[in-house]
This record gives sequence, structure tokens and C-alpha cells, in this order.
Amino acid sequence: ILSSYIGSTKSFYGPARRLRGSIVHYCELNPKLCVHSSYGLNGTRHSFKVEGHRPLQLSQQSIFCFQPIGDLMTRKGLFDSILQGCIPVTFDVLTASVMYTWHWEEAFWKDVIIEYNF
Repeated sequence: ILSSYIGSTKSFYGPARRLRGSIVHYCELNPKLCVHSSYGLNGTRHSFKVEGHRPLQLSQQSIFCFQPIGDLMTRKGLFDSILQGCIPVTFDVLTASVMYTWHWEEAFWKDVIIEYNF
């Protein structure tokens, strides 16, 4: 799988909602290039017991994992992607290289993520 997005289109933040909707739409138009998976009421956190749903397996099979902002700039999926061997694609500098400088220095993030500022 070239790219994947695990999450929903929902967010209280308008630009995040539009970006997430665009990613899902891209995946729907390009099923050979992108896979979208969503579960639970808000896409990811509500219910982890969805029959047959294996989000980590999807990340393991993907080269790139889209990590759009949501209600907050931070994103747990960013670390999930890295741990599963998937290259995170972020859409705002705050998602990784600025928000997590107390984990790793900013230069580290430039080696492990792709930042696409929309």
C-alpha cells in the first residue's frame, strides 16, 4: 500500500475537518494508491473492538501514513506510524517538529517525516 489514513473526517476545527475530508476523498478516488480506515464514533478512539479492524496492520503495510491535524495539533498516530515503519506525512509544522521538541530535537523530525503545509 502506498499511503493510508486511519481516522475520521470529524473535528471541531474547521480547517482540520476540510483537510481530513480531502484526504478521505483522495483515498476514495485513488483506491490503488491510498486506503482509508475509520472506526468508532469519532473515527479512532471510541471503540477498539471492531471485528476485523487492524489499524496497526494497515500502517505496517503502508509506505506513507497521512497524519492530518484534528481538534489538537498533536497526533498520537504520528508515533504509531513511526513505530510501524510507516513514513508520517504531516500537514502542519506544529504536528511534529515544533510540538515534540522535548522528545527529539527538530532536526530529527526532518529525517523521519514529510511536512506538507497546506
